Amino acid sequence: MLDTELKHVLRTTDRHISKLKTLGILTVRDFVAYFPRTYTDSRNIRKIMEMRIDETNVVKGKISKFFSRKSRNGKFMTKALLTDNTGSTEVIWFNQPHVTRLIPSGSMVVLSGKLKQSGGKFSLVSPIYEIEKEEQIHTARIVPVYHETEGITSKWLREKLKPIIDEWTGEFDEYMPEEILKKHSLAPLKDAMKWIHFP
Repeated sequence: MLDTELKHVLRTTDRHISKLKTLGILTVRDFVAYFPRTYTDSRNIRKIMEMRIDETNVVKGKISKFFSRKSRNGKFMTKALLTDNTGSTEVIWFNQPHVTRLIPSGSMVVLSGKLKQSGGKFSLVSPIYEIEKEEQIHTARIVPVYHETEGITSKWLREKLKPIIDEWTGEFDEYMPEEILKKHSLAPLKDAMKWIHFP
């Protein structure tokens, strides 16, 4: 089962399947064994009034008032307003017009990005975004970061790995004797394979 080719189970394009092959990822087993190279700790969620300039801030709130236009230097700029119970802040994305399609106005979201000040105005610039749900994948947790290649980002990998891991890690056969697992307080293989990606 774990040797099933990814092209049969992964919802993606042929181009992405080809890119994964260049990383040596052909099967479900290969994909689950593509471990993170490091992690980012994004568990510390701040209120808007607690955000710090030039630091990566993780904030949660309601997003609204989307507005898009071209900036003076020709970049496509999308602005929105993020609000929580302590205040509001402007959010800016550059050359990402799709955010208005992926984040409906009025959604509760979790954003992770740097707060910048310009002309006396504060903005959260180009944050990672995720609609709030029971279990976050990209924010508000210990976030896995992977070796990347053109067209294959860590965000893409996390999105595609999560359902594969949830469905397939139970297929890993335990090879370590149970007495050794207990003696050294080791996690079963199926849990270890899941937790190494999403601690």
